[in-house]
Order: sequence, then structure tokens, then C-alpha cells
Amino acid sequence: MATEIIQANTDFLPINLIDKAITKGTDIASLEKLMDLQERWEKSQAQKAFNHALAQFQQQCPTLIKKKDGHHYKYTPLGDIIAQIKDVLFNNGLSIRFEQDHSNGITVSCIVSHLDGHKESTTMNASPDKTGSKNDVQAIGSTVTYLQRYTLIGALGITTADDDMDGRINGNTVDPEYLNLLLSLCEQHVINGLDLFRNFWKSLTKKQRDIIGTDKMNEFVNKAKEHGATN
Repeated sequence: MATEIIQANTDFLPINLIDKAITKGTDIASLEKLMDLQERWEKSQAQKAFNHALAQFQQQCPTLIKKKDGHHYKYTPLGDIIAQIKDVLFNNGLSIRFEQDHSNGITVSCIVSHLDGHKESTTMNASPDKTGSKNDVQAIGSTVTYLQRYTLIGALGITTADDDMDGRINGNTVDPEYLNLLLSLCEQHVINGLDLFRNFWKSLTKKQRDIIGTDKMNEFVNKAKEHGATN
């Protein structure tokens, strides 16, 4: 009985419907509609596979080791983050790459791709980091690295590994840029559905969750619900 049910289900897969339509000599217009259906089905399956792989990655991702000293805190440099997560990414069929745009400040996108074809990006923009005695090239390079690092940990939901973001908090004063970063990361995770947003929320430190606040958290949860349990 189970075999019969599986056979019946596969008969209605778009690719099988196309094969049957070709055999019957179906007109071109009908074939094009079936091909559009097949394309939408493949995209849907690829997105489901991506979300499953990302959830598996988040479950398997190790606690990142903070190796470098900053201003009164330790943090994990970009190269160390990639070195520590690359095997888990590979094992789940995921890969990452970065794109840059310098037409309006410095914009960096971290693109996470799955081998089935679906990809998603997290984008941030900032001005050149002219603190200290950096020249123009160094200022740009510093900001690019900063944005690559935060778009990566945001896209993959691994911010819990870093407390250097908490280093941007001084007593009761919160850096507005830092708050906007947290809110931006939340916004970019709600579109993945409630389950993955919850995983991302759990990955934040208590300080980060306190900064965002309960009201905002509930707002993001409601937005995530609109996208389903897990897309």
C-alpha cells in the first residue's frame, strides 16, 4: 500500500506531468505552463532544503573561540570564524561569499548558498573607518572586514559566539549604530519563518536581547509568524 501511495504522489510531480504531456502531444502553451510549474516547484524545494541545512548548521555549529583582544573584550576575527565553521558549512551543503558596492559608502553582502540552488544574503552599509591614524585605503579595508564579519555572523545566526558586539555597550549607553545593526539582523531573519528566527534570537547574548527589548521582540515574532513556521 505504501509503495502505491508513493507512486501515486510521484505521478503528479511537475516533471512527470511534463513527460506525460509530451507523450500525448500537448500544445506548446500548455507545456510552457507545466514548465513554469516545474520551475516554481524546484525553487520551493530548494528553499526548503536551504532552510533545513541552515537549521542543521546552527545546531551543529561549534562555540567559536575568541582569540583576539580588543578594547576591554575578546573577539573572534573573521578568518578564525571561517576556519572554525567551514567544515560544518560544507557538511550541510552550504557555502558563503561576499560582494561589495562602493557607490554609496561601503556596502557588503554575505551570500549564503545551498548546493540545491537557493541562496540568501545579508547586507550592511557603513562609512570608512577613519579612527586612529588609518590612511584612506586602510579605512576602507577596516570597514570592509567589519561588515564582512557582521554580515556573516548575522546571516548564519552565530552572534552568540561573539561578545565584542557587547563591547559597543558602555554602561546604560547604547551606540545607535550598534542598535541599528541588531534590528537590521532581526529584520533579515524574520523572513525565514518563526523557527529560524527563534534560533537566531537564542543565539543573541542576554545584553543584546535586552537592548532590542520585549516589545520589539514580539513585533519580530509576529512578522516571522506571517512567513510560517519555517519557509
